[in-house]
Parts: sequence; C-alpha cells; structure tokens
Amino acid sequence: MLIEVIASTLDEALELERLGADRIELVTAVSEGGLTPSHAMINQVCEQVRIPVNVMLKTRGDYQFSDNDMKIMLEDLSYIRASKANGIVFGALKGDALNLNYIQQVIANKGHLQMTLNRSFDRTADLEEALLAVETLPIDRMLTSGHEQSVITGASTYRMIQQRMAGKMIVMAGAGLNLKNVDAFVKENHPAEIHFGSGTHIDGKWGNPISEAALKQLVKLK
Repeated sequence: MLIEVIASTLDEALELERLGADRIELVTAVSEGGLTPSHAMINQVCEQVRIPVNVMLKTRGDYQFSDNDMKIMLEDLSYIRASKANGIVFGALKGDALNLNYIQQVIANKGHLQMTLNRSFDRTADLEEALLAVETLPIDRMLTSGHEQSVITGASTYRMIQQRMAGKMIVMAGAGLNLKNVDAFVKENHPAEIHFGSGTHIDGKWGNPISEAALKQLVKLK
C-alpha cells in the first residue's frame, strides 16, 4: 500500500520523505483545501526530494473555476510539466457536476504527468452520473472519500468505486482517516493507496510540526 501525504513547505516535504512517506501532494493554502504552490516551491521540492511529487493544480477552494482561472492553471501546468514533478492533482465542477470540459483541457495539456482527480468528485450531486463521467477519463487515479465527507462513513461506497474502477485507475482513499481509524479501514477495505493531511501533524493540527510517531504508525501498515 502506498502512502501519500500533503506537504505545504520544503521542510515538510523533506521530513515526510525521511520518515517513509511514498509520495507527496504539494500544495499551499491548506485552509482552502490546497491550492497551487509557487513555482519556486515546486522547483525546490521536486529538486530536493527523491520520492514522487504530485502538485495541486487549483486556484480556488470550491472547484468552480472561470475561463480566466483556467488560463492561469494551464500556464501553471506548463511550468509543472517542465519541472521534475511526477504528476498533478486536479478536478473541476460546473454547478454540482464534474466540469468535463475543463478536466479534459488539463488532460490534453498534461503531457507525461500523472493525473489524480481530486475530491471535486465527492462534491457532485449525482454519484452515478459522476462515475460514468470518471470512467471516460484517461487518468491514473482518483482521490475519494466515498462520496461522503469522510471515507469512514463512505466506506461501502468507496469499496463499490474500487471494484468498478478496477483495471482502469487507482482509487485512493482520503478524508476522515486518522491514526485511530486507519488500521481498521485498511484491513477492511484494502486500498492500494491512502492519502493523509493534518493527521500526520502533532495533535492533528496543520500548524504543528510533522509527527514522527504518526508516520511510523502509517509506515507499519504498508
């Protein structure tokens, strides 16, 4: 099982690598759910860590992008594509449905980069409609909480999505996982990849340092 962890600074990225994380999701503005970091941040992290780095491509927290937002993100994407990044994390909504036009624009311009569909999927109104849309996308993985606020409450739907997407893409579990519930979740649902954020910080708070004990516990699950 692969463990992906959010980093919002170079120091966090280096510490996560040292403690055994398998991949980094690089963001800024964690309070907004993660936005695209600066070009300097992307460059420094991708140059200095050896594990894969997937960069958030996102200008605002609600996934409701304008055409001008897209111009900015496509320019950011061009920079990310020229860096040593492994991939991008992207998703877009139009109302309460996936914005396939914008998602397909990013896919068409991502080049060699892997792509993860972010939790915009979990904010859609119609689960079946969203799944049918995702099945058409040539992407590497989707991050989901099982169409719920937490993947713990969405576990049964998460398992259904796993089965449905088998052989098409990786279904990474995230949102709502913590050190108290992750062991049972992994044993019951067998995710290929899990995604952690604030749960890897001391006391589960973003402003605190990375918790070495938390990473050790997660690494034991692999």
